[in-house]
Amino acid sequence: MLGIQALPIELLIHIFHCVSPTDRRDIRLSHVCKIWRDTLQNTSGFWANFLIIPDLITSNTNNHERDVRFWHLFVERTSSQPLHLRLGGWDFDLLNDIPKHLPRLTYLHVHWKMVYPKEVQRRLLALAPLPALKDLRLSCDHPAPETHFLDLEVPGPTQAALLTDKYPQLRYLEVNPDFFVPSMVVQSVIALAICDGNLSLIMLKTALAHCQTLEYLRLENVDFWDIQDASEQVVLPHLRELCLCYSHDPVMHLIPHIRCPSITRLDVSLSSPFLDVGMFNPHSLPIIRILTRLELEVYYPTDDAPALSINGYINRDVIHAPPLHIFNERFRWKHRVHEIFTPIASITEILGSSMVSELEVRLLDEDLNMTHLDWTMVFEAFPALTSLVVHISSCHGLLRALRQTPLRPAGLERLTIACGNGAGVRHTLVLTLETRASLGHRLQRLEFRNLNGAFASWHLARLQDVVEEVVIVA
Repeated sequence: MLGIQALPIELLIHIFHCVSPTDRRDIRLSHVCKIWRDTLQNTSGFWANFLIIPDLITSNTNNHERDVRFWHLFVERTSSQPLHLRLGGWDFDLLNDIPKHLPRLTYLHVHWKMVYPKEVQRRLLALAPLPALKDLRLSCDHPAPETHFLDLEVPGPTQAALLTDKYPQLRYLEVNPDFFVPSMVVQSVIALAICDGNLSLIMLKTALAHCQTLEYLRLENVDFWDIQDASEQVVLPHLRELCLCYSHDPVMHLIPHIRCPSITRLDVSLSSPFLDVGMFNPHSLPIIRILTRLELEVYYPTDDAPALSINGYINRDVIHAPPLHIFNERFRWKHRVHEIFTPIASITEILGSSMVSELEVRLLDEDLNMTHLDWTMVFEAFPALTSLVVHISSCHGLLRALRQTPLRPAGLERLTIACGNGAGVRHTLVLTLETRASLGHRLQRLEFRNLNGAFASWHLARLQDVVEEVVIVA
């Protein structure tokens, strides 16, 4: 057998990380055996891994000085390795102690409890230049209120020269608005994330206008105090993904200010009772105009309110992430608390399109339902449907809408229904499809799933007379 010294260094590091004999899981066992200790002490990559452990330097006053000594030792032992650092905000100034190592700093993540924006911005900019920095993440538990920003100068479109020479390799920038410096959004940045806090929209648009190569933009619960409906759009010609995470209204006011190409994936997460038509502008988000398949699902993750999930695809490409994803965790629907609102009107007005040929609707709770008027509205919004998949507690409203004249959708070829209705629904299903066939609208394929009793042979025979392929699951 080979001795332990024959194991690859990378394997030793992973084994070492799995051993923790003390209550301090961030400081791993350093005396496994002499061979391991000697090997690891001479492995710069091992020490580099320590420096991205959360809370490596504790806030406990009894251990803080010891932890800082360890931190400096780890930095020294990384040798010439790319330097990845993760710090608490109270230790941010430790970076001033290692000026000779800053040129190899490639990743920096600092997290504060609370800050004053101008002070942190000045300390951050004082560290420059950082020629190797590629990934910068600055976050805060308690963002500063809007009033703390009144002393900040909002740069105009021609002000604030970009700090390209200070951060020539910066690719990913994730910041709280407290730390957002427009001139740091240099041309090399391809991903920008801003989360939780107050920000000037003018300041953001100024930065975005200088970053035409941006491919990813995420805005999460960022409040803008200077939104103006008539202001000019910022064009992002290479944007591949736009992520918006909000618990309130700013999404509908924000989207019209950003113009993206048709390839841009839209990912929206909400916590709001409604979808607002104004939040989706087809001129700024052309992805909505070219979707060919929609999946709509509503379910109860809790007893309070249903969650809505909408996925949109192009050309049936359902393997990859959907180009359109909307998730609303607290959506209103006509359900157990006797609310009279249903979201069908807002959904169809936002997403209705003659390009959509496939639609899947899943209402995964017995208290969720749709009337024939709801279904008629859906069919009018998606007139080119050829495939419809429905999972619902009761399909009576659907069947009524399918047989009422004028028949909609006229080009329907494939229909899948999974429902919880009683045995009587089978006869209604037969009558509906016979009516459509008699008017020249025969289905090519029907799949019907219902566990409440067997399907009668004469019902099945009548279906087979008007549908080319029939699949019954009972």
